Amino acid sequence: MIQKMKPLTLGLAAWVAGLCAPLAGADVAAIVAQFPANDATAANALFEALLDEGDDAIEGLCDQLVPLGAGDDNGPRYALTGLARYVSRPGAEEDREDVEEALLEALEDEDNAEVKQFLLRQLQQCGGNETVSEVDDLLLDDATASHAILTLDAIGTRKAERTLTKALKKTTGTTQIQILAALSDDGRNRTAVNVIEDRLEAQPEADEYVHLLSLLVAFQGNKAHGALMDAMDREEARCRKAALSHASTMMDTSAVKKWRKKVADGDTSDEVKREIGGLLASAE
Repeated sequence: MIQKMKPLTLGLAAWVAGLCAPLAGADVAAIVAQFPANDATAANALFEALLDEGDDAIEGLCDQLVPLGAGDDNGPRYALTGLARYVSRPGAEEDREDVEEALLEALEDEDNAEVKQFLLRQLQQCGGNETVSEVDDLLLDDATASHAILTLDAIGTRKAERTLTKALKKTTGTTQIQILAALSDDGRNRTAVNVIEDRLEAQPEADEYVHLLSLLVAFQGNKAHGALMDAMDREEARCRKAALSHASTMMDTSAVKKWRKKVADGDTSDEVKREIGGLLASAE
């Protein structure tokens, strides 16, 4: 009985030894087959193995991507998602650039919107200024605009900010709003303020109006009081409430004077005067 089991035991030992052996020379398909890894140590070993296989290996993984529902590409997706995160760590700049380049080449060659979105999500993790130069056109495509905005926002360089700012003049609707939101964390932006003021002047529906007020305050701070007072002319109570809420956080002597003048305006209704009165009372 022992003699019969010996070959099986030897085979098992060889299999275990194969798993523990260095992965650098392993076939890419064999590496990918081991995703998702059981723990971070095992995953990092697999990532290093993929990097050791060279640029062709990463490009090959990108070539295996298919639209959701069109086939099983779970292995390549796991591998690329983890790899993009792995090379974004400090000290891995050369590897990061290699992965970024492979992802960008795949993005340029890809026609399917869902696969493009997947690639953009990976570039959010490892993209740099080279990515900024390549994805600006995707801001003009409804199918990819949201993901491209998130990618540029995640990269966060001065070049990325300039690209988003330029895109404000080329976009409309929801895409433009998303760009404004991405830029609102970067401080003052005259182009963004102009776009917001134009949209407010067009008197959009209440949800958009309230959102635009928040963005304007993010860009302008206490310089937005004029627009907040204009919002008190809206019929929707929620628009006025939003304006008063923003104003209450930045009431100084100058702002109090401006709001008192609004109360004295003969065109201001009694209801609005009462609402502003509450703001002024809380500021005293």
